[in-house]
This record gives sequence, structure tokens and C-alpha cells, in this order.
Amino acid sequence: MIRGIGIDIISVEKVARALSRQARFRNRVFTPPEQALCEQRPSPATHYAGKFAAKEAFLKALGREERRGIGWRDIEVLNTPGGQPYYRISGPAGAALAEAGGKVLLSLSHSDGFAVAFCLIEK
Repeated sequence: MIRGIGIDIISVEKVARALSRQARFRNRVFTPPEQALCEQRPSPATHYAGKFAAKEAFLKALGREERRGIGWRDIEVLNTPGGQPYYRISGPAGAALAEAGGKVLLSLSHSDGFAVAFCLIEK
């Protein structure tokens, strides 16, 4: 049974500006493993944007009430060896996900200067 869905789209340029102007942004929003994954790519800003959109999509799928107290770094977006994105959820986000149902699915795409993410939480 579907518990929640969330979708988010963001301009890669907007994320690139935040990364270049706000030194804190990268460390406040992204975990060291996420940063390492993005920095090894030819276009790091594109991958940071995808991960940011995925975090927003997760929060939307979770719902307004359940997202209180959740930090950006509680929602980690990583990749399998084959490149498929997945969530690693911890802290308050992990507790909220367990209460909501426990299974979460993610799809990401990048095209024409935008990154989009779709998240589905199942019970």
C-alpha cells in the first residue's frame, strides 16, 4: 500500500550557485559519502542537484507532520555499484520512515539543466 509520494525538480544552476557562494551549504546538506560521489563526477553540480531533489521528494512523501526535526543529512542519497540511487535514512528520518511503513523507492533524472526526483513510501 502506498503511504506517500513526493516529487521535486530543481535547477542545476541554482544548486551550483549555492555551492559556490555558501561554503556551509555543502556540509549542512550533504554527508561526506554524498559529497565524495558528487565530486568524482564530471559535473558535480548536476549530481548535487539530483541528491537535493531526492531529499526534498522524500520529505514531501513523508508528509508535513512527520518531517519535524529531520535534518538534511538524515536523508542520505547514495548509489549502488550499478549506479541506481537509493536512500540511506537515519536519525529522526529513520524513525519517521519506520513509523510510516518502512519501504522507500527512489528514481532520479537529470536533463537540460534540471534534476528531478520521485520518491514513493510503501507500508
